[in-house]
Amino acid sequence: MAWTTSKNPNLSKWWTLYFKEPVAERAIEPAIASLGRRYRSQHPFLGGRYFGDFVLLDDRLIIEVDGDSHRKKGAPEADRARDERLAEDGWQTLRCTNAEALAAPYDTVDRLLTRAGLPWRTRRPG
Repeated sequence: MAWTTSKNPNLSKWWTLYFKEPVAERAIEPAIASLGRRYRSQHPFLGGRYFGDFVLLDDRLIIEVDGDSHRKKGAPEADRARDERLAEDGWQTLRCTNAEALAAPYDTVDRLLTRAGLPWRTRRPG
C-alpha cells in the first residue's frame, strides 16, 4: 500500500509534509544544513501525532516555519499546547514566519539559535 493511500492517517500526513514541502521550508533548509549538525525534516513526535519542520536531534531543538494557517482561530493556542507537550519531553521549539524564512534564511536560523542559547551558526555559501 502506498503511503499516500495508507489507512494510517499519520503516515499519510507525513508523506504529504515530506514530499510537498512548502517553499519557505525549502528556502531555509540550506541554512539549517550549513550548520553541520544532525537534523531531520518533518520528524515525527508522539507516534506521528506531531511533526517538527526541522529538528536538530542532538540539540533537542525544533524549528518551525509558520505560514498563514498558524494565525487562524485556535491555531496559536494549539501551537502553544503542542510546544508545551514537547517541552515536557525535553524539546525546545522555536518559530519563524514564512516571510522571515524566505527573506533571510541564514539570518533567521542564526537568530533562532541565539535565542536557543546554542553556539552554532550558519555557514553562508560563497
